Amino acid sequence: NVNSTANFTAGTSTINNMTQSFGNVTVNSAGTLTLNAGRPTIAGVFTLTAGFFAVGTNSLTLNGTFASTGTGTFSLTDGVTIGGSGGDYGTLRFTAAPTLTSFTMNRASAGTVGITQALTIGAAGTLNLTNGVINSGGNLISVTNGAAASVTNTGGTASYVNGVLQRTLAANLSAATILFPI
Repeated sequence: NVNSTANFTAGTSTINNMTQSFGNVTVNSAGTLTLNAGRPTIAGVFTLTAGFFAVGTNSLTLNGTFASTGTGTFSLTDGVTIGGSGGDYGTLRFTAAPTLTSFTMNRASAGTVGITQALTIGAAGTLNLTNGVINSGGNLISVTNGAAASVTNTGGTASYVNGVLQRTLAANLSAATILFPI
């Protein structure tokens, strides 16, 4: 329910199937909250105060805002989508530099998101820039998929990486348009 609030404050917990949309999610725990299955959407405020949110091989859609006031971090290896509307989403604090299958920036109203770690889009992954800006803060965003279409930009000048973007290109590319939306 997009009007709901989920608070995770217990030590170490596991969620076996988190497929629904939440209004607000708070992780404030000394332990680890592990997501075993699901593709949740957080429509409201995602508050990560303390602890570790291990999303794993599940994707995560973030449509509200990110409020990270403490030491909490999260990790994932599938995809993350920054959507919704409004200005600044906040700054994502990963536990370690992640390798993702996709990163989609689609935030209406010229929204932004920041990252605090280097970020790699894996060998079969994509960086999709539809609307909004990814502020890397000097951290490297590396796209290792060598295909020309591994970086898409349907937002034109309204969507780009404000920072360092590195692409691996396949040796057999010919007459391809290679995007470097920075």
